[in-house]
Parts: sequence; structure tokens; C-alpha cells
Amino acid sequence: MALLVAVILKVQGGNKSSFFSEAPQFQTLKRPKYEFVVAALFQDEAPYLEEWLAYHRMIGVDHFYLYNNCSEDDYKEVLAPFIASGEVELINWNVWTKGAEEWQKLRGAIQKHALAKSRKEASWLLFLDLDDYLYPVERMNLHEIFSSLGDVGALAINRQHFGTSGVLELSDGLLIERLTQRAPTTWEENRNFQVALRPCHTVTFARYQEPILVPGFSLVMEDMTAVTGRKTPHVHVALLRINHYWSRDQKFLLSKKMERLSRNGSEHMAQNLEMMNRVEDRSILRFASLLKDRLTPQEVSKEGADEPLCRLAETDVSAGD
Repeated sequence: MALLVAVILKVQGGNKSSFFSEAPQFQTLKRPKYEFVVAALFQDEAPYLEEWLAYHRMIGVDHFYLYNNCSEDDYKEVLAPFIASGEVELINWNVWTKGAEEWQKLRGAIQKHALAKSRKEASWLLFLDLDDYLYPVERMNLHEIFSSLGDVGALAINRQHFGTSGVLELSDGLLIERLTQRAPTTWEENRNFQVALRPCHTVTFARYQEPILVPGFSLVMEDMTAVTGRKTPHVHVALLRINHYWSRDQKFLLSKKMERLSRNGSEHMAQNLEMMNRVEDRSILRFASLLKDRLTPQEVSKEGADEPLCRLAETDVSAGD
């Protein structure tokens, strides 16, 4: 299988990293180390990390690139056993953003970085947030779904937005058990998507969520409809969807989410909370018993990545792995 190899030049001394500064070249990679790698950015989400990681390991994700963005909670304790086992690579990407433009630039830079890391080791690279749960609608794992897609270069996976479900605080039980109310399937915001791509078919990203693929391939939905821009033409979630637990519980919404929305220019989404609690949907609970079996107590080391030091986005967006 031909693999595109891109060069990342990291400029020291506070200058911005230069991604794909040389033209990609082809190299043969017979057997990737991982079939599915997930890349995700997180900030102060330690209470949700273990369940999220265990769930995605259960449905077939082999490896994770987790990008820490200025977290101040105990994420290192939670991640320690996953790092020790080799399942997680923790990357500090401590750039503080303000406004929608800076936020999108940050996420776009991380997509390019993850793409470059995945070229030599992954068949598929999937981008998620920590409130996204990939849900195989009728199958049990990702392999069964992606093997049925044929030679697709990149897939746009629609979200289904979930609200608080009237839960004040997620203190007991699984998140997927407690948060069971979502917006109607074809709601406009559900045209938003996350990207899954084959690194060997992807040159770079034009901008966040807009991959540039080699000739002959394009970003498509699961029904093979071509996607251009930031939203899909319609919503299609017969094979695979993302349960997007947008607000989590009411405590998280008020103490964390609202501040982030204000800082990153997405305050309008708070007006949609009632819409996100209209439809009762417990379909993902068929995985609950298996997930509970995976969430067993384990010894945790406090060793981890260096303490974060946040920087202003306009002065430095470089980061290392």
C-alpha cells in the first residue's frame, strides 16, 4: 500500500511549526501498526476520560493521540495506565484561544499534526472530541463497518446532539446510561460531522475539517454523497453516527461549557438545549454491560506529561510530541 509521507519542520524559539512544507512523497507500508487511531483535543475533562477511552477501545480503536490543551485537573492520573500500556500518546498542546477563528486554527493545526504522526502507523485516522462517542448503529465494531465501505479515502460521520437529559450531575453510572435524550435525527446541527480518513490517501488539510485527498478520492458520507464545506448536504446515520454529548450534565454545562462557548464564539448553541432533549434514545445501551466489564479498578501512577504552560495563540502555536 502506498503511503504518503509528509515532512514537518519544527522551528524552535517560539516560531510557528511549518506543516507539510515539502511536497509529499510515496513510500510503501505493507502492514500498519494500527487499524484505527483516534485523535482528540481535551481540556479539563478528567472525569470523562476513562469511560470514553474504554468505550472506544471496546468498539475497535487501537490507539489514541490525546492533545492536552491547558488542563488543570487530574487528567494525568486517569491517563497513566493507558499511557503505560501504550494505548495513549499524550501530547501537550497548550495554546489558549479566544474567538472562533483562533479556535478553528488550533483544531486545524492539531489535525495536520495527527495526520503526519499517523502516516507510518495507521490505516484509519479518526478525529473526535471527548464528548463524542462513535456508535456503530447495527454492528458491534468499527472493523465491520469500515470493511464494508470499499476504497473510501475519507468519511464524514454525522453527529447526533444529546442534551443534559435533566441530569444535574453525573456522579453514578455510565455517561451513556444517564444521558439518553437528543435532538431529532435530521436537525440542522446534526449536519455537523467529524472526519475519518486514510492517511495514505490524504495530502493535508486546507483548513479544519477539510482534508485534501490524492486524485481519485474525496470526502464522502456513508451513503457516498460528496461533502464540501463544514456541513454535510443531509444527515445519514444508518451505519455509523457520533453520539455528541454536547452539554453533558447541568453542572458541567454551567461550570465549564458556557465559559468555553463564550470564549470560542459559540454562545448561540446554548439556545438549542431544549431541542437537544426532545427524543429519548437508549440504543447505545446495548454496549453498557460490556463497557462496565472493562471499567475495572486499577493502580494509577501520578507520573505523566510535564505541567502545562499556556501561551497566547497569537504568539506561539507550536507544540511537540
